[in-house]
Amino acid sequence: MFSRSNLTSFLRELSNAKGVILVEGKNDLRALARFGIFNVKTLEAKRLRELPDFLESASQVILLLDNDKEGDKLTQKIKTFLTREGYIVNESFRERLKELGVICVEELNGKCDL
Repeated sequence: MFSRSNLTSFLRELSNAKGVILVEGKNDLRALARFGIFNVKTLEAKRLRELPDFLESASQVILLLDNDKEGDKLTQKIKTFLTREGYIVNESFRERLKELGVICVEELNGKCDL
């Protein structure tokens, strides 16, 4: 599991990050909001071609999808699409979560439905 100091550092960096944080669902959004991180949007029921309108004027998108097989596939698909659309795609926070041993974002709230 993750240590409190590493998690605190991660959350501080994430809250100061520039751009929109893209997560899978409402539980992920709630988990981040609990820590004061509000520049978050969910993918729920969005098609790839809808993302540019949905992301509005953000130039950078921080992908923070689950660190499971489906999350890996979805991350690659979204990254490829958004990069072609001219967005800067940041996966570093997702990688940091993986290093901390966090599989799903909602785990930051103490639970994971995987």
